[in-house]
Amino acid sequence: MKAWRSKIVWYYCFQPCHIHKFIRHRAGKDLSSERECLQRITSIANSNLLTIQKIGIKGYNKHMNTNKGSLLVVEDVPDILNLLDTTLKFKGYRVATARDGQEALALIQKEQPALIITDILMPRMDGFSLVHRLRIEPETRNIPVIFLSATYVAPEDKAFALTIGATRFMEKPVVLEEFLPLIEELLNKPVPEMVEPLSEKEFYEGYRKRLEIKLAEKNGRIARAEGLLPTLNESERENLAVSLQHLTSERHEILLLLEQVNTHLSYKDNGKEAGT
Repeated sequence: MKAWRSKIVWYYCFQPCHIHKFIRHRAGKDLSSERECLQRITSIANSNLLTIQKIGIKGYNKHMNTNKGSLLVVEDVPDILNLLDTTLKFKGYRVATARDGQEALALIQKEQPALIITDILMPRMDGFSLVHRLRIEPETRNIPVIFLSATYVAPEDKAFALTIGATRFMEKPVVLEEFLPLIEELLNKPVPEMVEPLSEKEFYEGYRKRLEIKLAEKNGRIARAEGLLPTLNESERENLAVSLQHLTSERHEILLLLEQVNTHLSYKDNGKEAGT
């Protein structure tokens, strides 16, 4: 228990890569500067640390009904996946983990979880595609899904997520005082009947639009970072190079997903033409 607790404190309150990721995604968006980003992450870290100290080990499992079934956590970043897994097990839940949507679907076929917590931007099959696949199947249509994302945070992204069937949306970094009660809320309240899922065409056209917008954002940020590199000192260049590597990797994932979507839509269109 002590080892789990120390890991949780480290991840949610002090882990440098998590702070770096938050700053990288938020600077220049709704927060105006890196200093404001640091102030925000510090505030969240302090809040999470106080939550851990206030609740304590016994408090984490108090009033928890762990007979509601397992939780499935889907995340491609190993550190984040491990710490979400640790946090939820520490709280008393049974937890299964997957690194992308395809792994998640394979696990769901073996045992249907009571709740799914998933990232959006992932290789092979991302969170958007995973939720769409769940909602078009009657057996999995009503499983509640929480989206966690640091990339898809625009109002349009959140609206699309809810339209395709996500139950709730939370931005990273996770705030424990909001995240843990939300899980309890969704597990304890009756599962509402989901609305009719989007058609394949509606989903993939909306999905393509979100990917194209994210691709343009990544290209712009990469171009700005590359333009800044020659003007920085060695230490600043190293920090920016790390950020640039993350951006390039995410752009690659988006390009692959966009290629899959375009192929799917092209196949559908050609199939229609052949049938007419």
